[in-house]
Amino acid sequence: MLMRKGLLKKFDTFIFDWDGTLTKMKFYMAVYHDFDIIMKYRRTQSLKGASKKPDFDSMAYLKKYEHRLSIEKNALSYLANIPMLVVRPRLQEGAAAVLERLRSEKKNIALVTNALPFRAAREIARLGIEEYFDVIFSTRTTHAIKPNPLGINAVLHALKANRQKTIYMGDMVDDVVAAKLAKVHSCAIANGFDTKEVLMESDPEYVFNNMEEFRKAL
Repeated sequence: MLMRKGLLKKFDTFIFDWDGTLTKMKFYMAVYHDFDIIMKYRRTQSLKGASKKPDFDSMAYLKKYEHRLSIEKNALSYLANIPMLVVRPRLQEGAAAVLERLRSEKKNIALVTNALPFRAAREIARLGIEEYFDVIFSTRTTHAIKPNPLGINAVLHALKANRQKTIYMGDMVDDVVAAKLAKVHSCAIANGFDTKEVLMESDPEYVFNNMEEFRKAL
């Protein structure tokens, strides 16, 4: 596990998780996470077929120049996400500064999230931060949610990024596992869904208490 500075010199591509990593985790999100049986089942089943080589060029990205916006129109999922759609999202302290610094350094910036695409797109638009991301990818468009590494691999393919120069940041064990399976560097942000103690059990390469601490390590 590493916590040293100089991340800007080591990495060219920075991929982030959304809920609990770049945005603050709200109480109802934690409850939804704990009681969403369907999502838990999808997570446990997500690694099945992970070794198969997907057709990245046919995938739907939320934001990539030649790809169209893909919206998941599922009434049950929409209703379950109503609280998240009503309450305005808030970025974690230090998150905006991190994105601004990475953009000023001309780094690749991407998002890989298990959030439904219509919610992710809405929240990102509300926060006015679309311009920072080169690629935004919802794993729900492929039904291969994290810890399946497909989303990270799709972003690497889209950006033609070097795995050894790529780091993925997330707040859950699933994020760390996905990064390792994608053979990119893993970074845990410990003020989201999973506690620092739980995250440490997954042995991430980097651990930071929050995004502000991560910012200082750039």
